[in-house]
Amino acid sequence: MKWQTPELSRAELTYEIKEDLLSLKLITPFRSHLHKFFLEMIHKWLFPGKKIKIPLFFLREVEESLLIQVDMELSDVWDREKFFNNWAAFKHEVEIGALSSYQANQILEMKGLSGSEKRGYLQEGIGRLVQRFPSLYDYDIFSTMQHILINFDENFLHTHEVQYLKKLVTTLYLLKKQLCGAIVMAPQKRHFFLKLMPGKLQHPFGVKKILGICIGINFLREHEILAKRHLIKVVQTFIPETFALDKTYYSYESEEEKVHLIYLEFEKEHGEAFSTLEMVLLEKRLPIHLKRRIEHLQRSLFMPRNEEEVMRNVITLGQQLRYVNDLPQMVITFDHQTETHLLFTVILVRLIKSSSKPIADHFEESRLLYEIDRIRVVGILRKKYPKEATVFKLGIPIDPFIREDHSVDLYKGREALKNEIQRIVGEVRDYNGGMIIKQNELFLSLKDLLGDAAFSHHFLLENFFHALYPIEQRSIVHPTHLKTLFHMLLDMIKEGMHGALKTQNNDEGLFAMMTFEDRKKGEKVHSEVKNWEIPMREVLSLQMYLDDHFFLGYLYLSKNEKDQCFFQKKIEDLLGNNYETCYE
Repeated sequence: MKWQTPELSRAELTYEIKEDLLSLKLITPFRSHLHKFFLEMIHKWLFPGKKIKIPLFFLREVEESLLIQVDMELSDVWDREKFFNNWAAFKHEVEIGALSSYQANQILEMKGLSGSEKRGYLQEGIGRLVQRFPSLYDYDIFSTMQHILINFDENFLHTHEVQYLKKLVTTLYLLKKQLCGAIVMAPQKRHFFLKLMPGKLQHPFGVKKILGICIGINFLREHEILAKRHLIKVVQTFIPETFALDKTYYSYESEEEKVHLIYLEFEKEHGEAFSTLEMVLLEKRLPIHLKRRIEHLQRSLFMPRNEEEVMRNVITLGQQLRYVNDLPQMVITFDHQTETHLLFTVILVRLIKSSSKPIADHFEESRLLYEIDRIRVVGILRKKYPKEATVFKLGIPIDPFIREDHSVDLYKGREALKNEIQRIVGEVRDYNGGMIIKQNELFLSLKDLLGDAAFSHHFLLENFFHALYPIEQRSIVHPTHLKTLFHMLLDMIKEGMHGALKTQNNDEGLFAMMTFEDRKKGEKVHSEVKNWEIPMREVLSLQMYLDDHFFLGYLYLSKNEKDQCFFQKKIEDLLGNNYETCYE
């Protein structure tokens, strides 16, 4: 057969049979590694499952075309029948694959590539990218590829297409490169990069639609953690019917470069594809919420119990019981925490009457861990009713009190413990919980006033409330004032106001909220304000570090308009002319 150079936009495959010899001739625009694809197709598509003898393999480049000839023995009658049955589909697929590397990989994967074959095609694809885009990809991308391939098992390679694997390698490589560049430009700032990768997995029973999530983040302090469980929890917050796929988690961390990369795949419960709206939601919300969930590991505390303080509390509580109908008196102090429980030292002093049961009997069926340390009689009321003091350790499960940033809400844990004790032994007086009770009442009032905003921003609201100083103001300030201050904070966050001052005043006082990119500058302003000769009861302050910005707020409780103007003017003078001021 005479060779002819085809048009560059098409490929042509022909065959010729002479006696027991089959000759295939492929003429196509030049593309490297095409001969591998052609041979794979012969073995896996034309004669699947059979080893064919090839006495001649010929390849030649002519100008911009590639000429390939393969001669095969075709002596078996069954082989001839198989050839004619498969020829039409084989010819169509080879001519398509010859013009496109992507199509070639797709075709081969339909026939099933082994893990080693996929590694080979992946390496070839990455090599072509390095040659095509040397300014974007360097040869260190092969180290990234190797690290990723070592992390995953053969099943991961078997179910993922080569094209998806190539996209995964290049995405993680570029995320790392982009992150390193951002760290050099601003080493003290938190950087976060996100890439969503919708894809599909090939399984014997069909195709699964998945969403891969790639994350690049830098750590600013020692012992920071952002792991698989954090990512899963945030994704399920926004798309509840989602679950993470086993053995698809990848993590890379470099202490020297302060770079942390994460990859994890998710699937929806009913196998549906992730919608555009869901992906837009994740792109918008994931960076904010994941940065807030970074966990900070801290050393455990060694704090032996102060026995002198215990005895003083026992005596004090005993003195509180003066009448027969007085409630039992109780002091709760935090002791320590374990991986599963919060443990408190509890001192309970009560009057023993004829109907009183032993204290241990009350706790036998409780969900609390308990260990009685000592039981003593510390006095007798009216020479008839002994005052019994019990010192014991009580433990409550820690899981319900772990916040979004994985810190433990000790106040809520203490409150839950108090409620459980009251359920077990009846009504008691919480002797050292007066201010805590008042704070909880004020916080609940604030939540009621905020309505839906409190539900949508519950974590931010908790941080806001516990960042208010002086502490006693958290018990006495009017909740409407806190509502105004919180809405000012929300507005500045939503509007992305950086380097700005927002003020608002009414008959009760002046509200001021400002934000700083440089935390030290904000702390310096607050230090100056504390030196002003203003009574502490008249100034409520707020300091929060949120999403790489420092927020500083004030409530100046003065009804005098001149005093309000004077306070605002002094704040503006401290900030200088570079700050944008917004009045409401």
